[in-house]
Amino acid sequence: MTVTSSAQDISYATDGATTDFQIPFYFLDNAHIVVDKIDANGGLTRLTYGTDFTVGGAGAVNGGTLTALSVFARGFTLHIYRDVPATQETEYQQNDPFPAKTTEKALDKLTMIAQQNAAATQNSIRFPISEYGRDGTLPSAPQRAMNVLGFDVAGNVTMLPVPASVGAGDLRDDILVAGVDFIAGVDSSVTLSRAYGTKANLTVSMDAALQGADTFRLNGATLTFLDDNGNPAAIPFGIQKIYVKGGTTLSIYTPPDESVTDAKIAPGSKLDNRITGTIDVRDFGAVGDGVANDTAAIQAAIDFAQSRFKTDYWSTYVPSVRIPAGTYLVRGLTISYPIHLHGDGQNATTLNLMSDSNASVVAVTDMGGSLAGADNNNIMPIISDMSLNCNSSGQTPGGYFRGVSLTDSAIPVGTNYHGGAELRNLNIRAAMEYGVFIGSNRNNGRMANVRVLYSGSDCVYNSAYDWRIVDCDFGNSQNSNGYVQHAGGATEMINCNIFVNKLSGLFLDTGVNASCLFANCYFDTNQRHGTVGIGSYGDVVSHAFSNCVWRDNSQEADNTYDQINLSNMTQVTIEGGTFVVNIPAKQPRYLINTANVTRVVFNATYEQNDTPNVPYRTAVANDYLNLAIGGNENCSLATMGGSTVGVVGRNGVRFDYYDPASVSGTRRWRTQALGSVYSLYAADDSGNLAAGSLAFQVTRTGSSPSALQTVSVQPYTDNAFPCGAAGFRWSVVYAATGVINTSDENQKEQIEGIPDAWLDAWADVDYFAFKFKDATAEKGADNARWHVGFVAQRVRDAFAKHGIDAAKIGLLCWDSWPAQSAVLDDEGNVIKPAIDAGEAWGIRYEEALAMEAALMRRELKKLRAS
Repeated sequence: MTVTSSAQDISYATDGATTDFQIPFYFLDNAHIVVDKIDANGGLTRLTYGTDFTVGGAGAVNGGTLTALSVFARGFTLHIYRDVPATQETEYQQNDPFPAKTTEKALDKLTMIAQQNAAATQNSIRFPISEYGRDGTLPSAPQRAMNVLGFDVAGNVTMLPVPASVGAGDLRDDILVAGVDFIAGVDSSVTLSRAYGTKANLTVSMDAALQGADTFRLNGATLTFLDDNGNPAAIPFGIQKIYVKGGTTLSIYTPPDESVTDAKIAPGSKLDNRITGTIDVRDFGAVGDGVANDTAAIQAAIDFAQSRFKTDYWSTYVPSVRIPAGTYLVRGLTISYPIHLHGDGQNATTLNLMSDSNASVVAVTDMGGSLAGADNNNIMPIISDMSLNCNSSGQTPGGYFRGVSLTDSAIPVGTNYHGGAELRNLNIRAAMEYGVFIGSNRNNGRMANVRVLYSGSDCVYNSAYDWRIVDCDFGNSQNSNGYVQHAGGATEMINCNIFVNKLSGLFLDTGVNASCLFANCYFDTNQRHGTVGIGSYGDVVSHAFSNCVWRDNSQEADNTYDQINLSNMTQVTIEGGTFVVNIPAKQPRYLINTANVTRVVFNATYEQNDTPNVPYRTAVANDYLNLAIGGNENCSLATMGGSTVGVVGRNGVRFDYYDPASVSGTRRWRTQALGSVYSLYAADDSGNLAAGSLAFQVTRTGSSPSALQTVSVQPYTDNAFPCGAAGFRWSVVYAATGVINTSDENQKEQIEGIPDAWLDAWADVDYFAFKFKDATAEKGADNARWHVGFVAQRVRDAFAKHGIDAAKIGLLCWDSWPAQSAVLDDEGNVIKPAIDAGEAWGIRYEEALAMEAALMRRELKKLRAS
């Protein structure tokens, strides 16, 4: 084999993943391969064969492979080279045949040694070949002591005294790497490359955050970090690199007077940042390559900006932190003082939340308790000009991880600081929970050109007052609503699109107690309501919608949702609205559905309608309605039951209902309130009430119904509905005859005798005398009457002793009911009291008595037989 290449070494940069490294040159023995690991400061560590690495491929002309026995961290250089021992191990015997292969291998070894020596010679300090014969021998040790190696006027080697200027300007950078030079959270000191004399000769930064002179001390080459009391303190968790710049002296050459001319500074350069006052995250070590974790660097820039904020009193200055174009991996950032965090554009700068971060991309904490300054009325944090990819699929399901989170503030309404924020020019995608969360007391905020998509919960969730939201898009919520005003209110939303959300587009919750305005907004293709409001502040809330469009909402296609559904408000104004329904299979129940809304001002247009449903329904008397349908104005329409009817006018306390399918407007029903009597009539085609037309009538005493007049009361479906319920019982039933229970054999099956086991169990059932608790509570223990009968639970237990589940026998009954809130009128009076959740056991006495009779009959037979 021949040595055809002069290559005898190769270097690789470690990436924290690769373990196999190619050796592209010929070597005779695996032990001839040497590996040096070199850090960023040039520090060299010789690796050990068999402990740190193995080698394969010895004797192959194309080389082999080095395999690391553990992964090398990112940031090192591996220098792989050949080191052949200068030995001759082959013994030639006289008169033996010529050993060609052995000789060739020995020559290969000599060639490798020659290449090795040539490389060493090339790396040495030597005279040029043109000065062949010049003596390069160094002077003796006594001559070299305390002198500097130099050259005389002829260029020959000589020794010179050390001048006073030696050491001037010898600045050096030490870069100390976590995991190599120190362990964050454990070590409190690092070793520098040399002794700098005094710490005045040093500048020290942790991940680009400059450290004060009182935070460290220097002893020789050992740099120790200190706490506030001057004691050694561990290097903080998360620190990746420590940068030290130092020199024993500093020498600056001063240029001649008036010799410095103008130079054009590149925008965004570090010098430009210093001049303009911009804080750039790249100065703190951020990379923005979509690979490196930039959390610590960006947070360091934010913290530095916030430290300047506190000292500058921010009445005229809010520090700006720039995140240049790029993709930055983060594990969540925190803003605790008003700064401006901005990128280079929505499509230029991207913050990607790393998997398993389980954090909001940007969290703005409650800063109200720490702020001070002369003018804190309108200062607020600003986040702008970037995209936030929240990576919901990479986080723990169910967590409260958001795009931008403005946590609840302790600052109450009326203080100088209102707690809001300004969000503009943002794309926020795929948050685990809310895209934007605005907590309580985060008042007087602004949002412009913010696009929030694919949030796990609501795109925006707001509990604050006085937010102005302009030119925003909120859509594709995976499980909830587009925009939720949970509490607070006085929101002004203009030119916004709310679309394709899992629940409703706009949701005004019960806690909203200040009127909101929505202008030129578009509510499109939401699964449930386009707009829903369930306010509880009916005496103060008056929402307004101006020139808005509702299109193809109620996409669940079950005819239970509306374009607009509002309740419990003083007034709703819908001016210049447009309603569009283009999908016949997915039509809204109503265009507008209001309940307990004192006044509705309505002027709208209904376009491209394929729905059979009527376009307006309300549960209150509304005095100002103006609905345009095909040019016809002043039409108030409603839906009742499964049929469409028209409410054409209100005559005192009487309503006539028309059949809309009739060209002549045939009347079908009339409701009338006269004095204390409310009546429902079946009218003839002319609207007259013939004899027998009364269908239903209720008489009241005071505010309570006292009498019901009607024909036979029948359920709509046979054997499908109960009369009353476990939680809604009739107190007394008065009847002229007994209750008739169906006992037709044609409606029964599995007809057989009562099992003796049942009768044996029934024999253990006792009769009791008792009083009802509600009777004693109302009448007193002495006045409440005694009753006799069974106790259901004791019947259950008697059967259980015999191994029988009495619940499978119709004589024992069990029911439960959910809690129900109280029903109030407009003035807050209780119409129907609240009901707690509960359960009740009962007995069907006719079956219990039948069981008793069967037991007596059996026992009588036994007596007769004996």
